[in-house]
Amino acid sequence: MLNETCSTNQLAERLRKGEETISFDKDDDDTLDFVTAAANLRSAAYYIDRKTRWEVKGLFPCRCIFLMAHFSLEMAGNIIPAIATTNAIISGLIVLQAVHLLRKSYAQLRNVHVQFKPTNPLSTSTMCPPNPKCGVCRDTYTRVLCDPARVTLGELIDGVLGDEKREVSVCEDKRVLSDPDWDDNLERTLESLNVGRGKFLAIVDEDEKWGTIIVALSVLP
Repeated sequence: MLNETCSTNQLAERLRKGEETISFDKDDDDTLDFVTAAANLRSAAYYIDRKTRWEVKGLFPCRCIFLMAHFSLEMAGNIIPAIATTNAIISGLIVLQAVHLLRKSYAQLRNVHVQFKPTNPLSTSTMCPPNPKCGVCRDTYTRVLCDPARVTLGELIDGVLGDEKREVSVCEDKRVLSDPDWDDNLERTLESLNVGRGKFLAIVDEDEKWGTIIVALSVLP
């Protein structure tokens, strides 16, 4: 805290003497002291090892896990390039996965993980193919023409499912309108449940053997 206070006072004194803008420069002792002190305070908050001003400014050996090569890194002068390089690498990996997804090359999709192993910086794992019966990504959409003031919720369910009798839950947005253990609303009209034109009802199979049916309601012309 003392170093940060001293460097702040030094910078304030320079402003009082007429400097309008003080830009960071690793060769400027006042700005280097301030940045080093501020960074160390941040490091202390997250239990990260602090660095001296000499370590920040000076050269020290560092291993780049992506290039697998030793090189000298000047910390104060290469923070932004390091961030940009990391962002570019991760963005490239994401784009590659997006291309596989758009081409429906599901077998090529991979989960990519960055790990701290110089000899193997990236690890991958295969992803499961899409589940054709998934109730989330394989919904079936249908449109129903009816009079919400006359048609009950039960009649709508029977009309959609036909002779196939199975236990289902019905939801509208975040509202649960019925489920196998609660059928109080089956005799109520759609209008009384505030389900009218433009609303969507999700009919979900409780046994998860069938995909979810999304019903779009339209009124009779």
